[in-house]
Amino acid sequence: MQVHPVSAAYRSTVGAMATMRRNATPALGDSAKVARVVLDVAAMDDPPLRLILGSEAYAYAMKAARLRAASDAAWYELSTSTDRHDATTVDRDPLGSAAD
Repeated sequence: MQVHPVSAAYRSTVGAMATMRRNATPALGDSAKVARVVLDVAAMDDPPLRLILGSEAYAYAMKAARLRAASDAAWYELSTSTDRHDATTVDRDPLGSAAD
C-alpha cells in the first residue's frame, strides 16, 4: 500500500495509522475471534450501539474520548453562553448530572 505524506493537521490520526502500516506492526486482533464476536453480537436481543474490538482499538478510542471530553470542557463557558436568560439550574442540568 502506498502512503502519501500526511499534512500536519492529520499527523496524530491518519499519520499514526500510516506509521503503523509503514512499520508493518502486526495487529493484535485474531480474525477468527472477531468473526465470532460479530456473530454473537448479531444474535443479541439488545446489542451494543457501539463496540470496540481489540486492545489497540480500545486504547485509541479511550484516548480520543479523553481528548474530546477535555476539549468540550475547555469550551464550557462558550457552549453554555447561548442559554436563554431565564434558564434555571435544573434546565441547565437536564440529566441531573451535577450531583455525580
